[in-house]
Amino acid sequence: NVGDTFDEDGNYNKTKWETGDRISEGKLNKMEDAIDKVNQNEKNNTATLSKRIDNNFNVLDSIKAESSELAQIGGRIDDLNEVVSDHLSSSFKLYSANLSQTVEHGAFNLFVFPKNFTILIDCGYTGQEGEIRAFLDAKGITKLNVVVVTHFDEDHSGCFDFIARNYCDGNTLFFRSMEYDWTKLSGESITTQQQEETYKNTLQDLGYANNSRIPMQNEVVTLNNGMIKLRFLNTDVNFAQSYYNAQSETNHNNYMKSTGNNFSLICEVNAFGKKVLMSGDIEQQAQKNNASFIEQCDIMQVPHHNWNHNGYYKFFDNAYPSIAFYNRNNE
Repeated sequence: NVGDTFDEDGNYNKTKWETGDRISEGKLNKMEDAIDKVNQNEKNNTATLSKRIDNNFNVLDSIKAESSELAQIGGRIDDLNEVVSDHLSSSFKLYSANLSQTVEHGAFNLFVFPKNFTILIDCGYTGQEGEIRAFLDAKGITKLNVVVVTHFDEDHSGCFDFIARNYCDGNTLFFRSMEYDWTKLSGESITTQQQEETYKNTLQDLGYANNSRIPMQNEVVTLNNGMIKLRFLNTDVNFAQSYYNAQSETNHNNYMKSTGNNFSLICEVNAFGKKVLMSGDIEQQAQKNNASFIEQCDIMQVPHHNWNHNGYYKFFDNAYPSIAFYNRNNE
C-alpha cells in the first residue's frame, strides 16, 4: 500500500511514498516512463481504430451510392420473390425465402440455374409446407435436382418429407450432415432425433435411400455437365469429439449446453465464376475446425441465424464475402 500517490491533476506525488519498501527515484521514473508509453500506445491504437471505422463507413456509403439493392444493407428480405444475387450473376439466382413470421424461422435457400436446374439447401420449418408450395409454384419449379439438409433441427428439416414426396424423384441427389452419438450431447432435442428418422424413413419409403449420402471432408461434386460444383466441409469424424465438448454459444434462453449445431454440413456452391458459402448452424468450434478449408466467396450465409456471439475470426476473414445474409424471423 503506497497511499495516495496522485494529485488532483493525475500526477504522481512522490513525497507520499511512505509505506512498505521505499522505491528509488530511478525505479519510479522508469515506472512513469512505462505508463507514459502505454498511454501513448492507447492513443495511437484509438486513432488507428477510429480511422479504420471512418474508412469502413466511407466504403459502405460508396457501395450504397452505387447500388440501390445494397442500400438495403441491414434491412430485411420479407418478400419471397426477393433475390439476393442479381447484382452478382445473371446466370443463376439464389432465393432466400423468408418464410412464415408466425412460426420459428425456417431456413429455405433455393438456387435456380439455367433450364431450371435446382439446388435446395435446407427445407424450412414444420408447418411451412403451404408457403413452400406457393413459392415453388410461383417460380415454376416442379422438380428439385439436389437437396442438401445441413442438419436435422426442425427449422432446417421440418418440411423434408413434404418436399421429397412432391418435388423429388429417383434422380434427385440428397446430401446430409455426418452422423453422431446423440447421447453425448447434453442439449440435443428429441425433435431433432425424430427429424433424422423422418429423413431416413421418407427416403426408404420412396425408394430414394441410395440417392442419399454423407460427403467426405472437402469433397467436390460436379453437377449439370460441369457447370456447377458443390464442395462439402465439416464431415471429418475426427471433429466429433470437439463438438461433444463444445457448449452452444448463443445466449438464447441462456442455453449453454452441447448441441448438434456444430455438426452442420457446410456447402460451397461454385457456379459461373461465383461462390456461395452455406454454413448451416455451425458455431465457433466448427468454424475453427474448418477455417483452413474456407475460400473467399461472393455470398455467405451467416452461421446459425446470426445468433453466434463468439465466432472464429479466421473463418470469416477467409470467406470475406461481398454480401452476407441470414435466415431469421421477426422475433
